[in-house]
Amino acid sequence: MVAEQSILLDPSSVRSAPDGLYARHGDGPSAVYSVVLGQRELVPTATVIVPLDADSPDRLAAAGRLWRVLNGIAAPDTRLTPQRRKRLSLMIRAADGVACHASHRQIAAVLFGRHRVAAELWHESSLRYTTIRLCRNGQAMIDGGYRDILRHRRRA
Repeated sequence: MVAEQSILLDPSSVRSAPDGLYARHGDGPSAVYSVVLGQRELVPTATVIVPLDADSPDRLAAAGRLWRVLNGIAAPDTRLTPQRRKRLSLMIRAADGVACHASHRQIAAVLFGRHRVAAELWHESSLRYTTIRLCRNGQAMIDGGYRDILRHRRRA
């Protein structure tokens, strides 16, 4: 016999839209966001429909995180390591610098500090090449690469 458990959504974290309800569960980096399509008001239970395709493992993991958060269980997100999270932050900041027409040297000074940039010859500096890659990869994220963050890395 399976006991049915009712999961209640917090009304303060739910926003109604024409296509359904949008909810945030939890706080900080472990927050999980969900959409309840076609619903106009809160109901005590929810259903997850997962298409069976190449992204199914990621969707199932997301459903598991949602269930854990709704039940008050810690739900760590393993898609991003702390190093990747830091690099993503640098990429977005570098892309913002490019959008503001800053030079690569100015962007590097903001990201890594003026003293580190001034300590090396700019045209031979590893910081220069790192900054160029951050700018290029940040723009790639803006152009749609951000979707890759939602997927776990898989071996080819």
